[in-house]
Amino acid sequence: MHLQIMKSKYLKLIKLTVSCIFILTGQLVFSQHTATTHPVKKSESNYLSINYFQSLFDSLGWDRSEGYSTRNNQTAFGWAESIHLESLLNMYEATKDVKYLQTLILCIGNTIDRRDDERYKIGLDSIVNNRGISGPFWSTSHYNAKGDTSAPKSHLIHSANIVYSFARLASTIKLDSSLQDLIVQKGRYKNLDFDSLANVLINEAGKTIQAHDFQWKRRGYYKHQSSRKELPFNYQASAGKVILHLYLASKDEYYYDKLIALSERIKKKYLTYNPGLDCYEWNYSRYQEGTDISHGGLSSSFAYECYKYRISFQGEPVFSQIDMLRFSNTFMKKIYDSPWVLNDGMNNDAEAFDFKNSDPFITGNIGNTIRWIQFSEFNEEVYQIIAELYSSSHLARLKPFRPSAFELSQLELYAPEWIPVCSNKSFSDSSDWQNMAICSLINSNQDDVFAYKKVKQELYKFNLSSNNRTLNHHLIDSNLNWNNFDAFYSKVDSCIVFYSLMESNNNQYLIKYKLQNDSLYASDTLANFGQNKKWKGIKSGPLVQSDITDIIMVNEKADSILIFNNSIQSPKQLKVTEFTNNAQVVDFECKDIDTDSLYDLIFLVKENSTYKFMIYTISDSLEAKLYAQFEDTINTFTNLTCLNNPKSNPPIIAAINKESGNINFYEMAQTSISLLSTIEFEPQQTNGSIMVSGNIIRNFKNDEIILLKGKDGKSSVSVYSASRPLIIK
Repeated sequence: MHLQIMKSKYLKLIKLTVSCIFILTGQLVFSQHTATTHPVKKSESNYLSINYFQSLFDSLGWDRSEGYSTRNNQTAFGWAESIHLESLLNMYEATKDVKYLQTLILCIGNTIDRRDDERYKIGLDSIVNNRGISGPFWSTSHYNAKGDTSAPKSHLIHSANIVYSFARLASTIKLDSSLQDLIVQKGRYKNLDFDSLANVLINEAGKTIQAHDFQWKRRGYYKHQSSRKELPFNYQASAGKVILHLYLASKDEYYYDKLIALSERIKKKYLTYNPGLDCYEWNYSRYQEGTDISHGGLSSSFAYECYKYRISFQGEPVFSQIDMLRFSNTFMKKIYDSPWVLNDGMNNDAEAFDFKNSDPFITGNIGNTIRWIQFSEFNEEVYQIIAELYSSSHLARLKPFRPSAFELSQLELYAPEWIPVCSNKSFSDSSDWQNMAICSLINSNQDDVFAYKKVKQELYKFNLSSNNRTLNHHLIDSNLNWNNFDAFYSKVDSCIVFYSLMESNNNQYLIKYKLQNDSLYASDTLANFGQNKKWKGIKSGPLVQSDITDIIMVNEKADSILIFNNSIQSPKQLKVTEFTNNAQVVDFECKDIDTDSLYDLIFLVKENSTYKFMIYTISDSLEAKLYAQFEDTINTFTNLTCLNNPKSNPPIIAAINKESGNINFYEMAQTSISLLSTIEFEPQQTNGSIMVSGNIIRNFKNDEIILLKGKDGKSSVSVYSASRPLIIK
């Protein structure tokens, strides 16, 4: 057999005014066995740049933090410092920024300085474990059955967790020749080149994992130190990941043989296939039924890495894409219950965590879900469900709650093109949201969102806090019998104005309001017009003159399109000729599509079973000309919005797919429309939603998507951003 490792290497070319470009390159040939990396799925859209979660990670100082690596208490290393090290590796893999490796290497040096047999060199007492050995461990009595009063023990799970990042960094360097001549800047390994460092790390991680060989059984598992019982699944998985990377870095058959034996044992003895749900199920150990979210995620991460690096035996992958789909189904069908509700494990009687509850115990379990996000590569819904937990405003307000370095790094590493960044779930009722508008004051650096509740006749304003973590809201006015509205900043009135459509006693009214000091004042009214018209909404924008904002109203049949510009009392009719008699307007938008500084009309039209996107340009004489159209005979859509593009290209069209719950994005190329990408949602996340777009995140230039969701007694407002928005300094 022939081993060929294809290393997917992303070289990030960063300019603040252009997008990221990822280049696939690099190859390293070994002998005998085949292993090829699957690159983590990343966005390649041509209008996105600096990473959202990277900016949050760095703003919290994690890119420079030494974490727990300088602690003298060994208890901190097995679970806390180990994931800090892993987070820095994740950030490097996601961004290719070497600064994360430099911090990682500093922390690894600190960690080795505090190993049982190295501590004396920095003036600390050496540690002798329960077997009378001071060796390559970080021994602690904290997790012993008798607690801290017993002799320190060298637990396999702690050893594996800690040296995993040693081994993974070594394999990262060995598989990427562009890293090998770089020089370590500080710490234990200062002035050493990266290739030499990799050799050191292979040796150090190897010493630790081999020191547990007395627990290894040829049948492919590690046993307890004092009995013949197999250690739990997550112990085996953690050790397996170290062995995997030591093999990739060293090409040593000693590690390959163990890796194959361990992977076969896990697949045959630990995993149970559920054909009804097409998913895997497993227990915490062979002696304890059930497993929780946290241990389940750690256990499954070994299988994921075997797949990612294409570890194979006799020409067949030990874990295939089919296996990965089954793991993703485990999350979707056994753990996921409904939006914001997860079962703590895959047992039928597992406790359900309702994360809308701000109880510290409940919110403390959010971090337990984060390893499952790796399977979003095979089902993007996994990412959206988990990431939405981190976007909650009510959690952001809790002082103990903030994402850890590891959580942010996972969110960054597996981020699709669009991610939830903030949400407000303060409304306990379904709230019967009618519609939304988005606009800002002329001197503001972010938009505000205005949302109207029909039954309670209330208008709310939403805006983000200065740290972009909390979506605040407050009541603007009530007793507003509106059917629809739009809002924009009026230079003439020097304030935000609202145009609302309402009905009373079979009469229809268009009313203009001024918003001053967060209070509404009616200033103009047009009564008794367009009777018996099913109006689809109100939009605003400069259709004819760039310095005058027009008000546009469209009815369901599009046989009545009213344009108000200089006066609310003098509407003008706009005619479109391409609509058939059975065509119905589902939604419409007003945006500058052909980049001539004047807005155009974008219609989402249903014609029999076909949905069409139809774009019209408007002449000075108010004549509508069909500019472009796109037909979809497969999907059904419910909502339409257009997002500004920071590269000054035509806006991007977004529409909610009614059947799948996904949001489709379409881009313009001259006069043609084509599908750009899709955000995958579990249908309950978007059913019944209203969608608008605008720039509400401070210092980010691109538009965000705002989803107003109110269904089945659950209501929320959520903000979704491009995962790699362009930051304006």
